[in-house]
Order: sequence, then structure tokens, then C-alpha cells
Amino acid sequence: MKEIQALKHALQNRKMANLLLLGFASGLPLFLTTRTLQLWMKDAEVDVAKITLFGLVSLPYSLKFIWSPLIDRFSLPFLTGRRSWLFLTQICLVIALIAMALQQPSQNTQTLINLAPISFIIAFIRSNQDIAGDAYRTEIVNPWELETGASLWVLGYRVALFIAFSLAAWLAGFLSWNIVYLLMSGFMIIGLITTFFAPSEPQITNNYS
Repeated sequence: MKEIQALKHALQNRKMANLLLLGFASGLPLFLTTRTLQLWMKDAEVDVAKITLFGLVSLPYSLKFIWSPLIDRFSLPFLTGRRSWLFLTQICLVIALIAMALQQPSQNTQTLINLAPISFIIAFIRSNQDIAGDAYRTEIVNPWELETGASLWVLGYRVALFIAFSLAAWLAGFLSWNIVYLLMSGFMIIGLITTFFAPSEPQITNNYS
């Protein structure tokens, strides 16, 4: 019920609609380097032990607290603050997902050597997108909008997880996984467009200055 009310609010408020779509962009890459990728590798008859090792690609997400102060400290020379980092990471995610779509998992060790670093890079970029996204959401909303903003972000995140796994798995029933991943990379453009037109966050004095 709370999420339905938040969704109604998003339809009436541009800022909240942006948070919904940015939450979507934040959630989309997660399963594409974990559960969905493992399903692709299983279909390619890759050894289970090798599939399990790909679980390590999520390590950057657990360690992002180490370099998150750097993203807080520096901004890029386009757009504004957090939005500049969001835009950069989303461009990089589109490119990296396209690169993944061009791979073909198999028992051949060389193909897995090519796929593993791409997966790790996507996980690393995704962790940076989340750092910038969480900071942007916190700074853009007013105190009385915090709960609604967080609910919409989570809602967008969950929709993205559904698309990245359930929809991707269904599409893989009659399309190649390569095409499916290309389609998934196209969904990331939603985040790019949203970030470009999203309102700028207020100027906040940086504690590191």
C-alpha cells in the first residue's frame, strides 16, 4: 500500500519520478552480473564450479565504502556534482554491458577469462553508481519527502531486478543471450536520460575542503 501511494506521488511530482527511474538504473546491472549471468552460463553448459567463482565479481559492492569518500570529494566538469558521476557511470555501464553481450560463455577457459574481468568491471561501476545515487537521493529530497523518495527508489530497483532476471530469462527462450544482453544494455539508457534532465542537487559545502 505504501509503495502504491508513493507511485501515485511520483506520477504527480517530477523529482519523485526521477528517483523512481534512477532506482531502476541502479538495480538493473545487479542480476546481469550474478543470477542472470549464471543462468546464461548454465545454458552454455559451463562447469558449476566455474559458475560459482563468478560470485566473487560482487566484491566491489561490499568494499565500496573504501573509495566512496573520493566520489564525495570530487565532482566532474559536466552536469552537477552527483549527477556528473551518475551520468559517467551509466555511460560506462551501457558500454560494459554491450561488451558482455558480445561474449559467449563456454567451457573454453579463454572465453571465461574474457568474461570475468568484464563482469568485475560492471560490478565496480555499478557500486560507484550506487554511491552517487544514494548521495543524490539524500540531497535532492526535503526531510518530509525522505520516506516517499526511498520507497520509489526501492520500487524502481525491484522492477529492474524483475526485468534483468525474469524478463531476460523469458526472452532467452526465443532469443540468443547475446541479443538479450544487448536489450538489457538499452534499458540503461533510461538512467542516462533521467540523469541528464534530473534537477540539480543543492550546493553543499564539502567537509573535505
